[in-house]
Amino acid sequence: MRICDEDPFDIEDVGSPYAGLTVYRVRFGRTFIPERGAPPDACGPKAGRPKFHTALGRAVVLEPDHFDLRVYPFYELIHRSWMAGTRNFVRFAPSINLGTSLQEFVFNGGGPELRDLKGERKGCVEDELDRCIFACNTLQTNFVRGNGFVVCPPIPGGNDKSAQLICKPPDAPGMLDDHYEYLGPTEIAGKDGTVTGFDGKYHTLILQHAEGGPIVGSFRVGDNKWADSPSPDLAVCSPRVLRDGKPLSASDIPYCDKSKRQTVGNEVNWDPEKTCTSFTGLGVTAEGSIVVASMFEGSHRADSERGRGILATEMGWLMKRLGAQDGVIGGGSGDTQQFLEADCGDMPRLMLAPSRSKKPEEVALGEVEGPRGLGAIFAVLQKRG
Repeated sequence: MRICDEDPFDIEDVGSPYAGLTVYRVRFGRTFIPERGAPPDACGPKAGRPKFHTALGRAVVLEPDHFDLRVYPFYELIHRSWMAGTRNFVRFAPSINLGTSLQEFVFNGGGPELRDLKGERKGCVEDELDRCIFACNTLQTNFVRGNGFVVCPPIPGGNDKSAQLICKPPDAPGMLDDHYEYLGPTEIAGKDGTVTGFDGKYHTLILQHAEGGPIVGSFRVGDNKWADSPSPDLAVCSPRVLRDGKPLSASDIPYCDKSKRQTVGNEVNWDPEKTCTSFTGLGVTAEGSIVVASMFEGSHRADSERGRGILATEMGWLMKRLGAQDGVIGGGSGDTQQFLEADCGDMPRLMLAPSRSKKPEEVALGEVEGPRGLGAIFAVLQKRG
């Protein structure tokens, strides 16, 4: 067990068979959860209530020019509605696991949606899957909540590579939403009658665009359409946890208690100060490399004073340690899934996180059976030849 004044990350370069891709094993352990704004190496009485939490994971740093990059959308989950009375409403049941898990994507022909493609598109996607060496989950909302999107070609495969902003459509409100909210500027009404405004700028990792290398920033969206520059070819919308080389504090991550209202803009519906679980983080270095880290919690602990996992803010510190200047927090809990086609010591090719155990007072549905379906997957392909 580490003590609180040590570096909580043990990062080991485990080698890689691919030029342009570096692989790291990451071990993490801390003996407390800090107060809002405290750095991960803080100690003393202001550091918060003592709690030991650990996580193990894998990180990659890749040079995008060496590979073909893809984001695959899965409309079975994107178009699902959680609101009764809407056209795409699907009542929750553990046996209904919409979307495509990484396990299906890698080992079962890309999952049900990609397997159903026909003709040229089917052949193209089969070729891409054969060349896939790395894949992971993407946006924080995983299209379960409505305030998230990806930018990519809407239908994988074929010669049409034009990108679109892909988000939940009007007949598919998110979980616990009381109405459909278009992406873009909006007013947020609080229960106490106060009204605040969201400017329509979403934290976004742009993986590819015509004007240069990958970047992270706040970009304007209006009426479910991209309305800013540069115009991305591939992008993932998720809250920032690292800005200009500085990891953000819990108070910098917009949080909306899901028992009070639906999330909008860059908000998450879990408390960044307290939520220890599995997470994927995605970032970029000053030199234009892409950093992806997935950290996995171990077995759940019944004792509320002990836990396993990592905070979203600590993922910002991890990406900084890996050389990133800017980064976003991707999906967490059972969304956290990562695949690497390489023999890197004792780490399995496919890594899947368990679902986060919920406290009785938390507003949440149950968990689906098996690895959780994803609404979008980021994949790295070897170039042909």
